Amino acid sequence: MAEQVWSRRPAADEDLALRLPGQGMRARAQEIHDALAARRTGLRRKQQEPFPEEWPWTRAAEGEEFVGAVLGGLHTSGWRVLHGVPVDGEGGAIDHLLIGPGGVFSIDTKARAGAQIWVGSRVIKVDGDEKEYLWIARHQARHATKVLRFATGLPVEVKPTLIFVGGPEATVVRAGRPREVLVLTEFDLPRAFAELPPQHSPQEVSAIFERARRGGTWFPKVAAVELPPPQV
Repeated sequence: MAEQVWSRRPAADEDLALRLPGQGMRARAQEIHDALAARRTGLRRKQQEPFPEEWPWTRAAEGEEFVGAVLGGLHTSGWRVLHGVPVDGEGGAIDHLLIGPGGVFSIDTKARAGAQIWVGSRVIKVDGDEKEYLWIARHQARHATKVLRFATGLPVEVKPTLIFVGGPEATVVRAGRPREVLVLTEFDLPRAFAELPPQHSPQEVSAIFERARRGGTWFPKVAAVELPPPQV
């Protein structure tokens, strides 16, 4: 069973580079399975047969694993990636933190197989339902920017990014461009990052990555300096 990283803060000396893509979602799915199996011992089910309640977490894990594998392939171009980077003590985490010559990106992966995805300038809808994806993406990127500027002393600007993994049956309608947030599909990878103009030197990439991989960076004893509110 995967370590249950989804529900706890990292230790100050934990190396986040050892976390695997989708690890938190796999752990959560296993916890749900174990809890349901313990309550339903009277049912004639195989010990490891999945319950419907765990499927959303399993699908989320598969999406993160796919995106994580693609991002890992950018290593030869000077990019580094971390997975499951914590943003609070309640289990919130950045799915992937991509650090490289073209910038720093907090990536939220959304596994929505076969869904109809509508992207507007102010809202995103999935199968007609409005989602808070843009707000969450901006919040995570803003938090990561504050933490990494404080930890490195560099003018880091983390770009909020959404990646939809929906397969060939999914439909993505781009009716607008959301402010600040980069919205991609799995078919945009890895080209979307590989073709970016340089923003950071190899030395800066290394410095940001080495700080970001430390568990204590994300929960410092001294609070990071607040950033001014973003311009609308």
